[in-house]
Amino acid sequence: MSFIKGALTNNIGLKIGAFFAAVILWIIVVNVDDPSQSKTFTTNVQLVNEDVLLDQGKYYTIPENGNTVSFRVTAKRSIMERLTPSDFTATADFNNLENDSRIPVEITANRYNASVGISSNQKYIYLEIGEETEQKFVISGECSGNPADGFAVGEISVKPNVITISGPADIMAMVDRVEAVCDISGMDTDITESVVPTILNASGDVVDSTKLTLSETTVDVSVKMLSVKTVGVDVGSTGELPDGLTLQSITVNPESIRIMGAPEKINAVTSILIPEGVIDLSTVTTSVETTVDIRTYLPDGVSLVDSGDAQIAVKINIDEESELSLSVPTANLTIQNLDPEYMAEFTNTNILVRLSGTQSLLERISADKVAGYVDASGLSEGKHNVTVTLSLDDGITASAATAEIEISLRESPPEEDEPTEEEGDAIDTEEEQPEGE
Repeated sequence: MSFIKGALTNNIGLKIGAFFAAVILWIIVVNVDDPSQSKTFTTNVQLVNEDVLLDQGKYYTIPENGNTVSFRVTAKRSIMERLTPSDFTATADFNNLENDSRIPVEITANRYNASVGISSNQKYIYLEIGEETEQKFVISGECSGNPADGFAVGEISVKPNVITISGPADIMAMVDRVEAVCDISGMDTDITESVVPTILNASGDVVDSTKLTLSETTVDVSVKMLSVKTVGVDVGSTGELPDGLTLQSITVNPESIRIMGAPEKINAVTSILIPEGVIDLSTVTTSVETTVDIRTYLPDGVSLVDSGDAQIAVKINIDEESELSLSVPTANLTIQNLDPEYMAEFTNTNILVRLSGTQSLLERISADKVAGYVDASGLSEGKHNVTVTLSLDDGITASAATAEIEISLRESPPEEDEPTEEEGDAIDTEEEQPEGE
């Protein structure tokens, strides 16, 4: 250990000087000899003669980050220090396409070509190739947002209204329709707006169009704004119901609809009438509901705001004639026009009455609430069968009903005895005597 320590520490100054001298000598040698170095560069690939593939009705895509190549370069240090990726050109020629999947990349140096060595390892750019198709679509004009109160969207036009789309067959297979959407929020006047067409699939989802080519990048959508009014729906009828049937009501649903049109058109409309000939009562035998397309009866220049209101449900409610037997309490009946000398009472507690009318009216009748009277004019003592007159709602009739009453002579109160003439004089005399006699 002492020997090693001595070897390291003896003449320490000379040893440090020798080290620095060696470093300086190495730097001098490197700069004088200019040794070769290697370095990796990365650059974008330029595609040439793409029409060779496109003319065959095919398309290609390059995977993400797949249009660059990395390569090894060897050169003198002095040259290497000046090189950048822009000093190299990488080219892929579609004429050299291999297996419909890759193209060899040729790399050349733009500067110092004779002094630069490029790795001989072959580089490739890889492609995804498929069939390309083309199709025309009619552009549908649509609106987003809500117009100002009292207004609705009328006619929508698109110019141009046909677009040609081309691209990969698998993507084109997803295309179902093309829409051009105009924002009409708060609008109360006609509008024309330039918009970008939207490509949709059958589910209404937007199709990614980055790989598609469109013949039109923008189209003009023109929207005509119309005034709105709410009006009622009336319905007429013709013919008469068969015997035994009663018309209860004719109803419509919805009872009102919103119409739109130029102000001078809709101001003249107060209601929409379904004409009489549509509903023929002579053919109706029971309650029935039918559907009528109200658009047939709209005036010229007037249309529906909501197409869902076009189908109007017309319901004909029919009541069939029916009969009902009731046991009416005689306590609900009164006896009228009885001679004051007599008194009368019913001999039974109930009478049977038979009512006729529509089913809906008869269902509302209760026996204990039916009232009426009998006429006892000119009747004397004894039992009598009398006609009962009932108080019934309109539309209900009663067959002849009778009740038995028993009439008896009303008992007069007992009369008081009148005083004799002498008794009367005596009373008068007493009344005339002075007080205290």
